[in-house]
Amino acid sequence: KTASDRIRRIFSAVDGYSDGVVLADEKGRPIYANMAFGDRLNVLPEAVGQVELTALFQNPQQGESILAGLLRKVSWEGEVQMRSTDGTVFPALLRGAPTIGDRFEVAGYSLILADLTERKKLEGQLLHMQKMESVGHLAAGIAHEINTPIQFIGDNLCFLQEGFGDLLGLVDRCRTLAKEDRGDRQEKEKALAAIEADSDVDYLQKEVPRALEQSREGVRRVAEIVRAMKEFSHPGGKEKSTVDVNRCIETT
Repeated sequence: KTASDRIRRIFSAVDGYSDGVVLADEKGRPIYANMAFGDRLNVLPEAVGQVELTALFQNPQQGESILAGLLRKVSWEGEVQMRSTDGTVFPALLRGAPTIGDRFEVAGYSLILADLTERKKLEGQLLHMQKMESVGHLAAGIAHEINTPIQFIGDNLCFLQEGFGDLLGLVDRCRTLAKEDRGDRQEKEKALAAIEADSDVDYLQKEVPRALEQSREGVRRVAEIVRAMKEFSHPGGKEKSTVDVNRCIETT
C-alpha cells in the first residue's frame, strides 16, 4: 500500500509537469503519457498505447534511431522537430533515458519533451534587436555616406540654377538685339560676340552636362545605400531560400 501511494504521488506530480512525459515498455510501446504530452501532440492520454512514437517526429528515421538507441541503454538529449497528430510541426528539446530493471536489463525508456516554440520566437526577436542595434551603431557612418553625394547634388543644383539664369539672360538679350532695326550687321555681330563672351557660354556648355551626370550618380549612390540598409535591417524569414551571396556581401 505504501508503494502504491508513493507511485500515485509520483504520477500525480508528473501529470502536472509543463513538459511532456511519455513512458514506454521494453518493446518501445508507449504505456503512459502525461497531460502536457497529450495536449502538445494532440494525443489522448488514454489512447497513447495506440500511438507510433516514431510518427511524432518530423523525421521518422531520426525518431527510430533515437528510440532504438534508448532500448540499447544509450541516453539521448538534443533538439528535434516534432509533429503532432494534427500535422503541426514545432521545435522541441528531447531528453530520453533507458529504464533499467532489477537485473540491469532494459525495461523500457522515458522521454521528456520541452516545447521550444516560444523560446525560438524570443530568440528570433532578440537576434533582430541585436541586428537593429548594430544598425544604430552604424548610423554615423551611414549619415556620412549619404551626406557626401547629397552635398554635391545640392552644389550642382545651385550651379545649374545660376547657369540657367545666365542662359535665359543671354536668350533675352539676343532676342532684343535681333529685333532692333538700327545698326548694321557687323555691329550686331560684335554685340552678339560681346554678349556671348560675357555669358560664359563655352563654360556652361562644358560644365552643365558634367553637373547633371554627377547629380545622377549621387542620386544612384544614395538609392543604393538606402536599398542596402533596407535589405540588411530586414528580419528575414524562417524558411531556407536561395540567395545571391555576392549581393549579400555587397550590401553588408
